[in-house]
Amino acid sequence: MKKVDNKQFIWAEKYRPQTVQDVILPHDTKQKFEGYIKEGRFPHILLSSVNPGLGKTSITNAIIKDLDADVMWINGSGNAGIDAFRGKVKDFISSVSIDDSPKIVVIDEADGISGDGQKNLRGLIEEFSQHSTFIMTCNYKEKIIEPLRNRFIHFDFDALYNQNKKEIGLQIFNRLQFILTNEEVHFEPKDLTPIVQSMYPSVRKMVLTLQQSVQDKKLIVDENSINAATRYTEILNLIKAKNFGEVRKKLQNIDDPASLYTYVFKHIDEWFKEDSHPSIIIITAKYADMDQRARDKVINSAAFCVELMMTPTIEFL
Repeated sequence: MKKVDNKQFIWAEKYRPQTVQDVILPHDTKQKFEGYIKEGRFPHILLSSVNPGLGKTSITNAIIKDLDADVMWINGSGNAGIDAFRGKVKDFISSVSIDDSPKIVVIDEADGISGDGQKNLRGLIEEFSQHSTFIMTCNYKEKIIEPLRNRFIHFDFDALYNQNKKEIGLQIFNRLQFILTNEEVHFEPKDLTPIVQSMYPSVRKMVLTLQQSVQDKKLIVDENSINAATRYTEILNLIKAKNFGEVRKKLQNIDDPASLYTYVFKHIDEWFKEDSHPSIIIITAKYADMDQRARDKVINSAAFCVELMMTPTIEFL
């Protein structure tokens, strides 16, 4: 890696890519981004992935840093109304940068914007695109209306990671080795294999697990815990997708349903927005307590998943 943020303690943040060159992507895709950097200006781009931890935010921040751009962030999930942003965007774009830096407007979680809001957003982009670049991120690209989606070059991170497993897997393996070596941790390369295999494609999750697996400057991998964490990852992704039928099936394969509550509490920062944490902790505590008296612990855990799924104030990352 070219740059490491040594001010950070959490490895997932410390080793978050600071440049496009450090982002884990297929070679040809990275070359496209690096080509845009050399030109000094990006086309409008849409970054999508259902799976968390694939680098949408990292590549966005890396682009901004590599271009030394001025940036304005808009949170689409708040959906306060795109018209409410029009004046702010106009003021941002029309103001002159001291060093003539490019202007980038980032619309995060664009699939959270209503259909009418997206139509208004299309008009906003048409109005201001000559003076700035727009970057949109989303989980579900299908929720972006086609007339808006067609104005962006689309990078589907799920497809990129699925279609280039060998190349990306090697990049991830090398990145994990770099982190451990930089942290002066003793490890056997073979111990990284179960982490990469079980947690692919979430690089963020692998790095967090790596840090949690270090004891006295040695990497000690608990494969049983990793396999259990993989099952919880599957369940949380299904909760996020509101697919209760599959959640119910996955819960049948958990030997200790109560461990799900502990996992959600310990990994709350990886999955949920900070504003959602108080609600999640209260719900988790309630079902962990009910588990001790429940006749059928699987049913209790299923109810827990339903409440996470249906509570409107709970938002996933």
